Amino acid sequence: MDFKPRVAVITPCYQQARFLPDAVQSVLNQDFTNWEMIIINDGSPDDTAQVASSLVASDALRRIRLINQENKGAAGARNTGIQAAIAPLILPLDADDTLKPNALTRLTNEIDINPTVDIVYPDLEFTGSRSGIFPARSEDQLPDALLFDTLTPCSLYRKDLWMRLGGYNTSMRAYEDWDFWLKALEIGAKFKHISEPLYNYTIHESVQGGLYRNPDKGTLWFATLIEAHPGLFPRYVVDLAHTRTTGIFTSSEAYLYARSVWENSSQFRIGVVTLAAYSLIAASPGQTALPWGRVVLEQVEQARLAHSQGDILTWKTSIGEALALFPDDPYLLCELGQCEMTLNNPHAARQAYNRAIALFPTYLPAYQHLAEYQIKQNMLPEAAQVIARALRIAPNHPPLIRLQARINVTSHNPGQALEQLMTLLRQNPRDVDTLLLLADIYSQYGDSKTARGIYLKILNIQPDCAEAQAAIAALSL
Repeated sequence: MDFKPRVAVITPCYQQARFLPDAVQSVLNQDFTNWEMIIINDGSPDDTAQVASSLVASDALRRIRLINQENKGAAGARNTGIQAAIAPLILPLDADDTLKPNALTRLTNEIDINPTVDIVYPDLEFTGSRSGIFPARSEDQLPDALLFDTLTPCSLYRKDLWMRLGGYNTSMRAYEDWDFWLKALEIGAKFKHISEPLYNYTIHESVQGGLYRNPDKGTLWFATLIEAHPGLFPRYVVDLAHTRTTGIFTSSEAYLYARSVWENSSQFRIGVVTLAAYSLIAASPGQTALPWGRVVLEQVEQARLAHSQGDILTWKTSIGEALALFPDDPYLLCELGQCEMTLNNPHAARQAYNRAIALFPTYLPAYQHLAEYQIKQNMLPEAAQVIARALRIAPNHPPLIRLQARINVTSHNPGQALEQLMTLLRQNPRDVDTLLLLADIYSQYGDSKTARGIYLKILNIQPDCAEAQAAIAALSL
């Protein structure tokens, strides 16, 4: 190739040979001519190699190349093509999609007049079994919009961005383009939207069925995507994703979020709704779960409001009414236990927590509540046994390790407690809950200087942390 193309169109092909000629023709029809096109035959068992070879030979200007490889998936195929590209700008184009004739002109013009922009993304038009224009979210709606809805894969970006991101993640056998955009978001890449449909996204009744018609598999990949970017998503969403991949509920916030999404499904994107429903199913005994219903959700909301206002009797009454309809629900049982503890009925609280564990053994908050109750009652051996049982279900779960550390401090073994907390901080140096406990231990043992330094670090991470603010104020007296 003796010319220097400006844009490389990257087209993996796997079992889509019949669509490939239209994709190539849409590139040949561009009013922008300074391009190269790289077709990657990703070990396709159909006649992709023959069809692609014919298309390469038909281009008199020799701007189209073919790379044959063993199957590596869409991410691996794109990486292969981009690695071989000469052009500084990359445009992925799936083999069953096509470009509008002015696509390359519009995309390259936009990135040329915005030298700080890394990614230019257009709207799309559906073809095939579905029709209509799909407008992408504007860049001022990112990053929030990108957390629960991907951009079009056919977006123009700089090759050096691909290099900085380490390419597409080949362990992602689905949502690899979404993962790529989230990685770009994490490093502060700049996005630019063109409010114009510049390519045709083809939907096939038979082909589209994979993830869209298999929500079990689709929600697993969505959960994997969320877990790969924990710093971008709210904590309760990451916890819910963990529930989907492990079948374990690690937080009551994730459980309540799943319940709320399932009941208010019209207010959430379908991917979030199916993630919530399948997470509840995955963690439920017998892998069956029923929606709460509007009445129970309203009772829970009323209970939470009463709790926040210190109205303990209304809190307990609302939870009791919800339990009358769902007597085996672990969240409701734990809320009942919290009510009983507040009302100084420890025996009733313990019964509620034990019942939650017996009925829903993968609901970790029940173990945590029971262990906290036992620590308050100075039942340290019993609390240690409960935590050990929970750790067999979820090894190295930070809240459980922190409870172990609290037991060690109460048992006058601060050295082991500090070792446990430092292990957690090596895994996540910005874990505010662990830092708070660490600072409290230093303060308790008279090292105010170290404690103050940790509290200041907490405020750098979370400026509105009331516990750290109050502790610093107390240390200053």
